[in-house]
Amino acid sequence: MLALFIMSMALATQSIPLGEALGEVVSESTSDVERIVNTRAYTDFYFYNYLPQTGEYTLNDEAYNLSEEGGGFEWNSSTANEGMYTKIYNKWVSESNEEVNSRVSGSEGVCTVPSIGYYITPFSDYDTANKQFFVGSNAAEEEVSGSPLQANCTFPGGDSFYSDSDAYYSTQYNATNNRYLGLTRESLDFFIAIREQFNNIESSSNTERSCGTRPDKEDVEPEAVQDLESKVLNAFQTVESTFPKNEEFNINQADLGVNGEFTYETDSGILDGYSTTTTDDGSCCSNCGDDDDNPEYWKYRTVTSYPSVTEINWTLEDSGQKILVEREYENLEFDVEPYTHYFQ
Repeated sequence: MLALFIMSMALATQSIPLGEALGEVVSESTSDVERIVNTRAYTDFYFYNYLPQTGEYTLNDEAYNLSEEGGGFEWNSSTANEGMYTKIYNKWVSESNEEVNSRVSGSEGVCTVPSIGYYITPFSDYDTANKQFFVGSNAAEEEVSGSPLQANCTFPGGDSFYSDSDAYYSTQYNATNNRYLGLTRESLDFFIAIREQFNNIESSSNTERSCGTRPDKEDVEPEAVQDLESKVLNAFQTVESTFPKNEEFNINQADLGVNGEFTYETDSGILDGYSTTTTDDGSCCSNCGDDDDNPEYWKYRTVTSYPSVTEINWTLEDSGQKILVEREYENLEFDVEPYTHYFQ
């Protein structure tokens, strides 16, 4: 159905000058101008209108689907690096190629084109300034080879065959308003900045004292954990306050948290605790007791808490542009659920 939809839209705007149509068309009756024109018109329409529109809609579909799952990859403090952008980029193009070839058969209309592969090739990276993503399509037996424009047409008056003089067909077009790579780039920049901030957080300590008896570990740990949570939250907010960079993007979700527990059962809504260590300081020289015959001294306990894991759920929306997806215009949203940070 999508192929017919694209075909009908493209036909509504197709116009081929007669002079251009009288090219290298081999026909059983060269006097049949109408058949010659129709053959050339169909070939040009198919390769320069229908195929590019199919490629554009396929790029939109794949971007929409992949953006719902973080580009199709797991996000964590090890994977969120510059290499991930290339992986997401290549996965989008690769899956779009597969989908294009599943949709395009060469026999969608009154003529038949050779059964060959179609390839979407990025001609440029995402153009931030002009908000465009240029791609190209070509037809070939293999991605590195080429094939000319060809079509076999059957009309009531006879058959005709068209083969273009150029040995290699390709065309360039813009995936209009598709800023999938822009959303990817901003999301990746955000998590790279998060990783750098979080990696500076090592631990937090709290020391308590009690007269005569050493404080319980369970009583000393909570304040150390709270201080550690504050460090993580402040680091998160420092990064979040600088995004999004693109004024037409909107952060719909940036939630920090994972329910965890530290060594001495202190609960945390932000962290899963790695461990808590304790230090029992010896009796100090200060007398805290009232009985001079049996003096009591201050006893100290220090608890140091270390972070292990936290998570962030993230949704970045392109609120400035919409793309056509399944006959409706939709805003792209890039979701990462979750990004998992493993503290060093």
